[in-house]
Amino acid sequence: MRLKVTFGDREEIIEISRDYRRFLISFIKSVFAQSGKYEALYSKKNLKPFTFSVFLGERFTIPEEADKEKITVSSPFHLIFSTGDLEIFSSFYNGLLDMKKKGLGLSFGNSIFPISGLFLNRFIKIGGSSAVFKSLGICILTNPEEKAKDFRRWYITPKDDLEKFNYVLNLRMHQKYELLTGRRLQTEIEFIPLGDDSIKEICVRHYNGYLRGFKGQFILRSHPEMLQFIYDYGLGVRTGQGFGLLEVVGM
Repeated sequence: MRLKVTFGDREEIIEISRDYRRFLISFIKSVFAQSGKYEALYSKKNLKPFTFSVFLGERFTIPEEADKEKITVSSPFHLIFSTGDLEIFSSFYNGLLDMKKKGLGLSFGNSIFPISGLFLNRFIKIGGSSAVFKSLGICILTNPEEKAKDFRRWYITPKDDLEKFNYVLNLRMHQKYELLTGRRLQTEIEFIPLGDDSIKEICVRHYNGYLRGFKGQFILRSHPEMLQFIYDYGLGVRTGQGFGLLEVVGM
């Protein structure tokens, strides 16, 4: 289940911090506070049963200089929210309706963009054992068998070692599936890049630090239920912080 939220109704160009996902996380917390779901989701550190991504406008540009703290964005903005949990989806939608009635919206520092539209996305049902996906934003995967202080080994991408990446992907996604569904699914997940240039590695600012991830197009092979789960809840880790949202481009 997916919902697109639009902010602003005219073009306005502003500069915001590279570390912009914290503004989106704050907005999502406000939505769940409106619907009475905040305590259940954020009173303790737990896995969030949703993922999201944001489109920062037609004028979105990132300076080539890594030390530049600001990026250029332009409204209207679009946030895509995804979950496989009907209760979470309903709670988020109702919270958005309340905020829209009150004229509230997304804040990027001193700039506030009210909610201007809510749109239900077409439901996509994955019925086969493979599908072609494209990342919307960046996917993050960490290796629980490595130490977090070792930046290059803690984060793993398909460009490091594809066999090792698939091993870690199976560990993480089966753990996530069991935590969110309470069940186990006996299936392997295979990540297959579409070509040598189909995956790009990226370092991204997040909460005053850096994460190493990737984006691109690829094939996933697994049980249809696992593929649907990944589509609904996101690929990898930190999905509740705006990473890992995928779209289906072929089945």
